[in-house]
Amino acid sequence: MKLLKPIPKKPKARIKLDKGSASKQRQYNQKFKVLSEAIPYVELYNGQVVVIAIEDSIIANNDQLKLFAEDVVLLKRAGINPIIVHNAEHGLKNFFERMKITYETHNGQIIVNKRNIELVEMVCSASVNKAIVTAINDAEGMAIGISGKDGKLIEAKKSKIISRNKNNVDQIVDNTYAGDPIMINPSILAPFEESEIIPVISPIGYNEAVQAIYLESISIASCIASSIAASKLIVMSNHNLFIDEEGKVIEEMASNEAVKYIEKFDTHLARKLQMAISTVDYFSETVHFVNSNIMHGLVFEILSDERPGTLVFSTVAEL
Repeated sequence: MKLLKPIPKKPKARIKLDKGSASKQRQYNQKFKVLSEAIPYVELYNGQVVVIAIEDSIIANNDQLKLFAEDVVLLKRAGINPIIVHNAEHGLKNFFERMKITYETHNGQIIVNKRNIELVEMVCSASVNKAIVTAINDAEGMAIGISGKDGKLIEAKKSKIISRNKNNVDQIVDNTYAGDPIMINPSILAPFEESEIIPVISPIGYNEAVQAIYLESISIASCIASSIAASKLIVMSNHNLFIDEEGKVIEEMASNEAVKYIEKFDTHLARKLQMAISTVDYFSETVHFVNSNIMHGLVFEILSDERPGTLVFSTVAEL
């Protein structure tokens, strides 16, 4: 019996490209990979609201501000609705020092009182806020600056700071014009979801008892994200907050793990981060902590598989 030999397989046809075309093909392949990753996320978050809290140290760096503005405009064009909230600590300190105005601090934060509240409000809304709005508009977006006092967007309460003096005696710090947000008027923000305009919110709240209340960006962003059930809350700072023992960024954490992790931070920072993390357990889907030094880190955090920051997810749903 004659054994049949297997029919040899024909080699697959290969397209030969010259060096120039081969180089372009590699570029196309890379771009295809990026698009294939991004499009599902664009579809997933289309029409969703993302609240972004940024430190104004980003604004002091022209390159970082430009990249941030480009990222925000790209997200808006992708159908995602960003709401930006900023602080003004860096801008305030620079202004006071440049104008040779004395000021006091507590835990690194400027004490805001009757003597300087008008200047604080001016720097927040007319200087820092305007810089962000201008950068977004220069990136071919449409942004508008809003104070928390406009339309009573942010109702705030005064906070008391108890500090221990040199004699080890507790005393109340005169910080009567700084505090925390207690209520958001979502009707002011709702129209922006149906428009091309990106709102940039200044950290000033209203209070019937005083002229204005100076607020922190993370507390405002957390309050807004909770009140409108935003899809994501993103906290941008100029360093990585969550790193492991090897110095690598922790990509994902459960909210209960994140709360334990921040216990090692100073009280002031831990309190702010606690507010952000709490939103994910009851209102927002996820909270992200992103290093602003990473080029286009904001876009990659939302629209790619390889996130440069730390994502915190809820553990409440698992109970």
